[in-house]
Amino acid sequence: MWGRGYTFNDANGDGVIVPGEIALDTADRYVGSPVPTRELSVAPSLVIGRSVTIAALIDHRGGFRVFNAGGRARCITVCEPLYAPNASTAEQARAVSARQGTASWMEDASFVRWRELSLAWAIPPSWTKRIGAHSSSVVVAGRNLFTSTGYTGLNPAGGYLGQTQIAQQDVFTLPLPATISLRLDVGW
Repeated sequence: MWGRGYTFNDANGDGVIVPGEIALDTADRYVGSPVPTRELSVAPSLVIGRSVTIAALIDHRGGFRVFNAGGRARCITVCEPLYAPNASTAEQARAVSARQGTASWMEDASFVRWRELSLAWAIPPSWTKRIGAHSSSVVVAGRNLFTSTGYTGLNPAGGYLGQTQIAQQDVFTLPLPATISLRLDVGW
């Protein structure tokens, strides 16, 4: 990914960055890969006795950048670092430069996501036979339970055009919702 960077200097030392204290780079520069350079999935499971299974799915994607176009669009009009008295000069500079500077909005989107946790209980065969089935189980599962990332946008894994282009852009792309489900499986 390529973007226009900037430098800033609080020239008058007042702790407030204004457009005159931002100097844009004269050319775009390479800021990083738009596709993950590392991916890892771990799917541990634990069987307790013969009837209970606990399983999980944890994903990691790293070494890539996403253009936080939604955050940039918000800061072109109004965003917290422009008005918060405790915003650092770096946060202010990023917000003030949002119109022209794009490199600071191309963020590291590395993340770890706990995609699923499930608990399955195999109902005893003596109970299952009472309804004429040969097997049955009850499963409680939670999906998209937790994401750990330094990315400041809404979803480090999603672009508003999906995976159809190489340069990923997040324009207020919502992450998948966390869900809890209860399932009854019966084998006849």
